[in-house]
Amino acid sequence: MASGGPVMNGNISCPPGQSGTLEETLQQMNILIQENRDLKEALRQTNLTMKERFEGLSAWREKQREERGFLENRLEEARYRMEELTLELNKRTEGDGRTGGSLLAASSIQSAELIALRAQVARLQAEKNDLVAMNSELQLRADNSQDDSFIEIIRVSDGGVDGMNDASGSEHRRRPEMSMTASQLDSKELTISQLLQSLRNETQRAEQLQAELQASSVRIIELEARKSNVEESTQTQAETKEDSGKEEKAESEVENLKCQMRTLFKELQQAQSKLDDAEGMKKNLQDRYREVEQDVVTLKAQLVEKQAVQSENDRLKLQVDSMQAQGQMEQRKAGEESLSWCRRRWWSSYRSG
Repeated sequence: MASGGPVMNGNISCPPGQSGTLEETLQQMNILIQENRDLKEALRQTNLTMKERFEGLSAWREKQREERGFLENRLEEARYRMEELTLELNKRTEGDGRTGGSLLAASSIQSAELIALRAQVARLQAEKNDLVAMNSELQLRADNSQDDSFIEIIRVSDGGVDGMNDASGSEHRRRPEMSMTASQLDSKELTISQLLQSLRNETQRAEQLQAELQASSVRIIELEARKSNVEESTQTQAETKEDSGKEEKAESEVENLKCQMRTLFKELQQAQSKLDDAEGMKKNLQDRYREVEQDVVTLKAQLVEKQAVQSENDRLKLQVDSMQAQGQMEQRKAGEESLSWCRRRWWSSYRSG
C-alpha cells in the first residue's frame, strides 16, 4: 500500500495544471473559430450586396441606352422634316420672287422673316444636338466609371474566406492596388463635379433657348399680322386665283413653322428633363462611390484582422502541441521512475527474503 502512494502522486502532480491550460486553449480556439465563421458570413453578405448593386447599375445602364436610341431616332426624324421644310421654303421663295407689284414687296418681307425663322430653327436644332451629345457623353462616362468601381470589390468578395490564408500572404501586393483605387475614386469624384458644372451650364443654355423660342413665337405673331395686313391691302385690288393660292400656301407654311417650333420646344423640354434626371443619377452615383470606398476600407480592416487571428491561431496550436509533447515526456519519465522504484523495492524484498 505504501508503494502505491508515490506512484499515484507522481502521476497526478502534473496533469491538473495541464488540463486547465488545455481547456482554456481549446476554449480560445473555439472562440476564434466562431469569430472566423462570423467574419466569413459578413464577407458573404457584403459580396451579395455588391452584386445586387452592380446588377442594379447594369439595368440602369441598359435603360439609358434605350432612351439614347429613342432620342437619336427622334433627332433623325427632326432633321428629315427640317430638310423637307427647307426645300419647300426655297421653292416658295422662288415662286414669290416672280410676283410683281405690292405683292413682291410683301412677299420679300415675308420671305426674309421666314428665312430668319428657318436659320433660328436650325440654330435651335444645333443647340439641341449639343444637349443630346452632352447627355450621351455623360452616360458613357457614368458607364465606364461604374464598371471600374466594383472590380476590386468583386475580386475580393468572390475569393471568400476559404482563401484567406493566401490573401494574408498577398496583402502587401494589394496595398498599392488599394491606394490606386482610392486615387481613381478621387479622380472620378473630380470628373463628376466637372460634369455637374457642365450640366448646370447646359441648363442655363436651355433656359436661354426657351427665351429665344418665346421671342420666335412673338415674331411669328408679327408675321401673321403683316400677312393679314397684306391680305387686306390685296383684297382691294384685283387678285387672281394664283395669288390667292400662294397666300394660302404662305399661311400653311406659317402653320407648319409654328408646329415645328412647338415640336422643337417639346423636344427641348424632354432633353432638359433627361439632363435633370442625369444630374440626379450622378448624385446617386457619388453617394454609391462613397459607400464603395467605405466598404473597401472595411474589407481591408477585416483582412488585416483575419490575418492577425490566423497567426494567433497558429501560435496557439504550436503552444498546445508543445504542451502535449511536454506532458507526454513527463508522463513517460514518471512511468520510468515508478518502474525503477518497483524494481528496487522488489530487489530489496527479494534480498531480505
